[in-house]
Amino acid sequence: MAKKITTFTIERTDNRFYANGRHQSMVKISVLKQEYNGNNWVKIALSDAEKRSIQVAALSDSLSYDQLKMPSGWTTTDTRGRYVFGLLNGAYNASFDEPATDHAGDCCTNENHQQNEQSANVKSVPEIIYRYVSSGKTGIEQLMAKMTFEDTTGKRTLTTNMSVGDDVFDSKISLEAIAPYAINANQLHESINKLSDKEENPTKSDTHHQTINLYTWTLPYNLRIFEGNDWTANSIYALGKDSSDERFLTRGRVFKRGTSSVNARDNVNGGCVIDHSYSVTIPDTQLAAEVLHVTGCSWTSSHHDQGYEVSIIDNYGCQHKFKISSFNTGRELRITRI
Repeated sequence: MAKKITTFTIERTDNRFYANGRHQSMVKISVLKQEYNGNNWVKIALSDAEKRSIQVAALSDSLSYDQLKMPSGWTTTDTRGRYVFGLLNGAYNASFDEPATDHAGDCCTNENHQQNEQSANVKSVPEIIYRYVSSGKTGIEQLMAKMTFEDTTGKRTLTTNMSVGDDVFDSKISLEAIAPYAINANQLHESINKLSDKEENPTKSDTHHQTINLYTWTLPYNLRIFEGNDWTANSIYALGKDSSDERFLTRGRVFKRGTSSVNARDNVNGGCVIDHSYSVTIPDTQLAAEVLHVTGCSWTSSHHDQGYEVSIIDNYGCQHKFKISSFNTGRELRITRI
């Protein structure tokens, strides 16, 4: 029996996305396949092979399936990624939803009319295929859909931009991949909270006063960290003063996302750091580090101060790099974008 594709269109959900190689723009492709049963053209299902063949390609007049490819630097996949759709600070509103299943009413006053209406709907409702476009380079590209149609006489390539015999389709989209945004250090909301305040008197003349202050930097615009910052660095610096009249020591520690169980004496052999075990939980909206400050004593080992670089990927797939460094001989922390 004769078969044909009567609907073949491509639609976009948003016209822009970030050119970071991870962010995606969802594309909707509608295909209606019909077969002549001797009296009417009726809808039939696409084969699995036909569904797999439905892909996005750069706009072209070619009908050679293998030559129809994505623009340079652009990719398409059948799988939705983990990153959110839309742009930062912009509400994402898809222009369509997943197709709903039609249900017949429990009763009606005109059964023949209802059956005819349902039959028309069934014959005209296309199958919906979703594809996901991403790019690692900025620019505007025009795209179309392609497929391999399994006709009764064999297979042939169809596109949404063709006019050959009865196969006339005119549907295309324009998508723009824009430069990823950057987060500057002054956009991070800094907060400092005291985690511990202890004092001990090892001798009548000595007093050791130990504080631990937690610095948190909250990402702007309700951004979240999807990748990166996966481990805790216990000693990004060890500084202080050794003179007898104003001795003190400092140490910096960077916390990973999630919960870290630590002790003030981690990576410490001997010395006057007071034992203190505690847990710190950092949400995926923050970066965090702490300052250990002990007065009345000094490090027995040499000082070091390399700072710490952290790289994160947010929920839009954009990458950001920061450096957490000592300030004021390690008694404070600073964060800068790199």
